[in-house]
Amino acid sequence: MALKLKDNSVHLGSTKTRHSRNFTYIKGTVEATHLETYGEYQQKEINLLVGLLDRIDAKQKVVWDIGANIGVHTIAFSKHSSFVCSWEANPQNFKLLRLNTQGKLAPNVKVHNVAISNGELSIVESGGVEIEARTLDSYLMNYPLPSLVKIDVEGHELEVLQGARVMLQTVKPILYMETQSKDSYSKHIKFLQDNDYRMWWFACPNYNRDNLNKNHENVCGNTVIYSMLAFHKDVDGLNNIELQEVNSVDDHWSYFDWDYDTGLTRAKKND
Repeated sequence: MALKLKDNSVHLGSTKTRHSRNFTYIKGTVEATHLETYGEYQQKEINLLVGLLDRIDAKQKVVWDIGANIGVHTIAFSKHSSFVCSWEANPQNFKLLRLNTQGKLAPNVKVHNVAISNGELSIVESGGVEIEARTLDSYLMNYPLPSLVKIDVEGHELEVLQGARVMLQTVKPILYMETQSKDSYSKHIKFLQDNDYRMWWFACPNYNRDNLNKNHENVCGNTVIYSMLAFHKDVDGLNNIELQEVNSVDDHWSYFDWDYDTGLTRAKKND
């Protein structure tokens, strides 16, 4: 039976997922379709990131999840790291993020209803709710420093990066950033290049044939979500990344091909 929030237009459901015995979501959303149909969401992306975490040679593996939504990635990260700190600006999504990670479900997770941006201020979310906004750098003294930072903030990626200059130059974490907007590619690339980061393209397939529910009906077609994986130049092992490297500020997804099963990218062959 679907539960109801105070907003009668919003209905909740829950299901077993790959990373949780009972995960709650908002019915009718993209996430809900995937969780109900496949028991997972963006699993190929999660595979890539937890694979990187497993390769990190450190006693403490820490993830900062910016734009955590309802917690699909956060829960997965919590199984492969010592500590996860997650931020979600949308109050409705934050309630579910907190619900899905509370108590024994994910005791190594800390969540915040805060917008991460390039200054100390507040923003107004849909519905007129004012949300505190802070920089990532402002948290450097509060929590264990990140090994990996995942950014999924619906077009505000540059503002997040601008508020993390100290972190990028001193902590030098792995970055993974969704970049759906073609107009912002060059700005992201230039900023990261100026901060001594190299970047690679990843195209996360929306359908995973090896999904938890063993459902072979592909409701997603050959659609993917484009992202960039970035490492600081001081990080070892950069020659072992099986992805197409970002070559210039004019680079974008139309310059590469990708494998629909794995998301791995490669330069397009000349016809």
